[in-house]
Amino acid sequence: MKSPLTTSAKLTLIILLTCVSSLLAVSLFYAVGNWYTARQTLVREVRVIARVVADRSTAALVFDDPQLAEENLAALQALEAVHEACISHGDRLVAAYARQGSTECGWAGPELGEGGHLFRGGRLLLGQPVELGGEAIGTLYIRAGLDQYYERLLRQFLVALLVVVATGTTAFLFSNRLQKLVFSPVAKLAETAALVAREKNYALRAEIPPGDDEISRLAHTFNEMLDRIETGLGELQLSEERFRTIFDAANDAIFIHELGTGAILDVNQRMCEMFKTSRQQALEADIESLSSGKPPYTQKEALAWIAKAAAGEPQLFEWHARDNSGRLFWAEVNMRRAAIGRVDRIIVLLRDISERKAAEEKLLRQQQVLRLFVEHSPAAIAMLDREMNYIVASRRYQKDYSLGDQDLSGRSHYEVFPEIPEHWKEIHRRCLAGAVEKNDEDPFPRADGSLDWVRWEIRPWHEPGGEIGGIILFSEVITERKKAENEITRANEELRAINRIILACSSTLDRQDLFKNILDEALRVTGLEGGTICEVGAGEVLHLAAERGASADTIKELTTNEVKVGDCLCGECARDHKPLILENREAVLHYATREATRNEDIRFHAAFPLLSSGQCLGVLCVFTRTDRQPPASSLKLLETVSAQIALAVENVRLYEETRQYTSTLEEKVKQRTLELDEKNSELERFNKLFVGRELKMVELKEELDRLRRDRTDESPGGTISED
Repeated sequence: MKSPLTTSAKLTLIILLTCVSSLLAVSLFYAVGNWYTARQTLVREVRVIARVVADRSTAALVFDDPQLAEENLAALQALEAVHEACISHGDRLVAAYARQGSTECGWAGPELGEGGHLFRGGRLLLGQPVELGGEAIGTLYIRAGLDQYYERLLRQFLVALLVVVATGTTAFLFSNRLQKLVFSPVAKLAETAALVAREKNYALRAEIPPGDDEISRLAHTFNEMLDRIETGLGELQLSEERFRTIFDAANDAIFIHELGTGAILDVNQRMCEMFKTSRQQALEADIESLSSGKPPYTQKEALAWIAKAAAGEPQLFEWHARDNSGRLFWAEVNMRRAAIGRVDRIIVLLRDISERKAAEEKLLRQQQVLRLFVEHSPAAIAMLDREMNYIVASRRYQKDYSLGDQDLSGRSHYEVFPEIPEHWKEIHRRCLAGAVEKNDEDPFPRADGSLDWVRWEIRPWHEPGGEIGGIILFSEVITERKKAENEITRANEELRAINRIILACSSTLDRQDLFKNILDEALRVTGLEGGTICEVGAGEVLHLAAERGASADTIKELTTNEVKVGDCLCGECARDHKPLILENREAVLHYATREATRNEDIRFHAAFPLLSSGQCLGVLCVFTRTDRQPPASSLKLLETVSAQIALAVENVRLYEETRQYTSTLEEKVKQRTLELDEKNSELERFNKLFVGRELKMVELKEELDRLRRDRTDESPGGTISED
């Protein structure tokens, strides 16, 4: 706000205010000092006379003489400041005094104590004890006023007021006279400054007064300032030309708006080209005519953006613009508040992003297609960014990994699967660096303790600029397939084991070799280190047929002592005709009745009866002295093949019996052959005799026939009678 006072008047007012305030401060200090001194003086004077009256009133209280007490109080008339007084004995008023009128001493109270005082309502209230022998027997109360002090203070105030008026008048006269000498050069300097401001003529200069005082230096400084302004104006004009050149040469359209109304104040050449308009038309246009006009791209929304920028917050947004020909295009708007020529404006940079927008829409469509492809792909696929956050994942992926219908977008892969091992994280880092890796069978321990098997392939995906944007994870949970393969492998192992046992059973008919081969295969199947095979012989006695890893005491026990069916571990199994599986040391000791077996320190023992046609031919046992236990499938396998083993044992027995029968038969055949040989010899002798005679008879007959033929030939008629 412009002040109506001149500098001279202001200086005069300052001098007057300084003098008057100084005098008033001194007067106030003096008055306060007098007021404080008067109060202290009044207290001392009243206290002195109170002590005198209290001492004189001791007898009046002792003898209960109110008249004497009133006479003593009358002595207070000597002190004009005392207005009222009274003497009390306990709660009873003995005597009272009032300079004017009467008093009930209602103002006296216990707050004064015995010997205290206070000021209330501009009056002094004082209490003085009346003592006898050092003990208080009553109290004297006095109320005194400061009337005399107030009268004296009023007189002093009137004197001080006269002094202040006189001093102020003198100061005004002297300052008014002397200021003309000081402010005449200042007035001329002000006139020159006003002329420069009015005419904008910075070539004018102020007159410099003689001397080297502050006014001279001020005039000199003012002239130097005019020199700099004149120089600066030239530079400013050049700078404006440069600014306009840069302003018009910018690749983006530039608007300068009014801060409050949003009106367009200036535009650059690029704006005119972009909107196909002239600068004058642009300055006359409103934002509505340069926009699509459809919400949210109208004048109202544009002014809201300008208001946000005017509040000091830069704005960056997209706008649907329209040029002078009606063509619609997308623009990126950067809006901020800035000072131009010390005036705050809104500067708007507008860039045509139609091509970029089209590319973004195309990319968005491609991303949507990719998202749909991934989500509905029959394979388990997940797409992650460089921070290993999910972009999209297929439904099969979420189903395979039991993730339900939760939205994985933006969530960290390591948050979803906190159990991921460190070597997988290292694989992710390598793939983010450009590697492509895969694994056809990889175990994946899950957080719930289960184990999945995964076939996966990881490869990086790239941004349009070529840089790696993240990784794509192709995976397939093959746990069920792996279980099936393991089951097939286990079944094949069992079949191979069965084949080996069958081969061991059929490859030999030797009893010792058979039992050793069977025991070796049983230990191979179970992975245990010890075992025995015992045969059930005559009298249901068990005989050791083969052993592996048994102690010498156990071997001796089974070979020299009779272990019957139902006795100890093998006997229990042979008696019950069912497998006996003892999974710990306590169970073994429960069934072990032989000292040699109890000393074996066996921690697992499995016995299988070798049954054939309801008869137990023997017992196959496997054991270990460690805490390791064989798979249940291997024990089941031994139980399955025990019948085949029993059949092999029975075959061996039959073979041995057959061999024995064959040996006996051969012996009998041999004896019968000898007998036949003897008879044949006799027959040969007989035949020889019989055949010799027959031969002679044949020869005689042949000779006879020859003779007959000879005679026939010699006789007439050619006939010879048989006689």
